[in-house]
Amino acid sequence: MTTRRRMVWWGLAVTAFAVVPGGLLSAVVDLRPTAVRAEEWVAMHSADLPNTLAELESFPEAYRRAIFRGLDADVRSALWQSQLARLRSELLTAEQAAFLRRVEQALSPAAFRRGTTGNTTLKTLCEASAQYFDVHARHRLFGRLGSSATGYGSARAAAITLQVALNDLLRPIAAQDDGAIEVQLPCHCANNSGCDIPCGNYDCRTFDDGCGCLYMWACDGMRPGSGGTE
Repeated sequence: MTTRRRMVWWGLAVTAFAVVPGGLLSAVVDLRPTAVRAEEWVAMHSADLPNTLAELESFPEAYRRAIFRGLDADVRSALWQSQLARLRSELLTAEQAAFLRRVEQALSPAAFRRGTTGNTTLKTLCEASAQYFDVHARHRLFGRLGSSATGYGSARAAAITLQVALNDLLRPIAAQDDGAIEVQLPCHCANNSGCDIPCGNYDCRTFDDGCGCLYMWACDGMRPGSGGTE
């Protein structure tokens, strides 16, 4: 997406912020939490979900997690293989490099099949990762699929990224709307994997996987102050 088009989007956002009464925003803009809209988008595009790391990381993180939950085991495995192959070139100690190779060798599709115990080895390695990496390195390696920066790698990802930015800008106004619909937010982090820091216990909708180290832990918490934006 060109810089000129991004400027047009932001111009529209500023205009809406200035002229649309708060009570009308929920009628003209979808201001539901990002995580809720991500789930709906995945359900609508289940036959054509991103299947490469390059496209996946161009989506906001809430969409990445929802997309990952909708993918087959072989694609899940390939995404994490791509992630670790990219990060393997970083300056690591001999012990860290050897540990990373062990993780890569265990990243088989069988380990990501739902309803199996194939992920036991990987979960054990996740727990052992604290011996080799600090919490920030663990999160970057195993706790977030893709880079921290959201890009504009495809037209559909760019549209979603700009929509999320627009919603973040307009949500404070929409909060004044007494008719706003309350929804239970999806959980987006795991309390016990050691890769999602910080993660707290909140009243959110849980999932069997998609969070924590290698997205293998149950999503059972939320980051303080996130408000469903992750």
